[in-house]
Amino acid sequence: MGLPLLVALPVLALAGVFGAETARVVGRVALVYGFLLAAFRVLGKRELSQMTPFDAVLLFLIPQFFRNYVMQDDASLWTALVAAATLLVLVFLTSALGFRFVSVGRLVRARPSVLVEHGALLARVLDRERIVPEEIEAAARRAGVDGLALVDRATLEADGTISVIRQE
Repeated sequence: MGLPLLVALPVLALAGVFGAETARVVGRVALVYGFLLAAFRVLGKRELSQMTPFDAVLLFLIPQFFRNYVMQDDASLWTALVAAATLLVLVFLTSALGFRFVSVGRLVRARPSVLVEHGALLARVLDRERIVPEEIEAAARRAGVDGLALVDRATLEADGTISVIRQE
């Protein structure tokens, strides 16, 4: 029930019900969403830490949509509602398409990266992910492992954390 109501605002805006400017808002939001999602994927897992790219986009954009309305610079609550609804629909569609189609999922979701294999640092991966050995050593200590030589595998998870598995 909720999703059709959410989808209704951008669809009505595109149909011109709220005026031509509100219809253009839908396109601008879609463009900014695509740009920010791509930018956060390029930045990598560490910059987002515990946030997913979807979380970051929502965190940055939703307040901006309502700023003018709240500050009374713009009387258009409909514009803000249409923009927010458009963004939420785009997030839902991206998530649904990523779940349904593996190729889309690879584009929008980060995958884990192995940083240490059998006690050996994987330099190419460390460079790509911009991880210094000290960060892996700290994660190993938190996992109760004394030194990289005792690490069987250290992985940079999709959420930006480093998990460590001790050698047997």
